Amino acid sequence: MQNHGPSATILVVDDEAALRIVVKQVLLRAGYSVLLASSGRAAVETFRQDIAIAVVLLDIGLVDLSAQEVLQQIRAFPSDVPVILASGSLEQDVPEALLAQPRTFFLHKPFSPAALLKKIQTARPTC
Repeated sequence: MQNHGPSATILVVDDEAALRIVVKQVLLRAGYSVLLASSGRAAVETFRQDIAIAVVLLDIGLVDLSAQEVLQQIRAFPSDVPVILASGSLEQDVPEALLAQPRTFFLHKPFSPAALLKKIQTARPTC
């Protein structure tokens, strides 16, 4: 699941509609393609259907599936896609099992557009 360059596709998973819209606008202005999911189940289904996803931005506080469940289902596909976990909690308060996953990164909420774009570059330097 690789897409390189300015048109790389980012899957944004968050149950807050306003945050999804703001993040989408930031990413579109930066030249990315954006897919949105409002739940863990929708994220997994979107991931299954789109082989061009370069990075997943995953809110830890989803209500239908835990971030761990979403990560497990995404990792079940043959994929090395990086996942950026976003949370209002501090990184040290996030379960170690989540952060110990390969190609998994952390982004503290609220984040600035610059912090988001920098984290995407860190997670996938080719984006």
